[in-house]
Amino acid sequence: MHDRCKIHFLSLASDFPDLYSELPHEADAHMDKHYGQDVIDSLSVLEAVVPTLHPDLWPKLAELFPAITMALRSRYAIIRQASARCFATICNVMTSDAMRFVIEKIIPLLGDAIVLSNRQGAAEAIYRTCSAAS
Repeated sequence: MHDRCKIHFLSLASDFPDLYSELPHEADAHMDKHYGQDVIDSLSVLEAVVPTLHPDLWPKLAELFPAITMALRSRYAIIRQASARCFATICNVMTSDAMRFVIEKIIPLLGDAIVLSNRQGAAEAIYRTCSAAS
């Protein structure tokens, strides 16, 4: 059973849209077309399965942090909300690695004076992470 779940997670991780290689506004262009619902669905599934993942799979999960952060920077509130909820769940499971990522990559987005969605996504992620921890 463990091997089957591991294979399924690896398949899910590889299907997660490769958005982090693009700029946020380019990723949002894909959302405009038809990938927005796919991103929301992927984040929701990830949020649901993360608490049950074996620790051997955590490094593979950490590889998704940049993609989740890219979704967190979307101009679409629903995408930011789904990624913030997903990342908060990840922070509860693999606390030290995920919180280090929050401190190094997400908190600095609060200082972005130009792009409002970066500040909104960072604030939502921090709020969700703190709410989930209590």
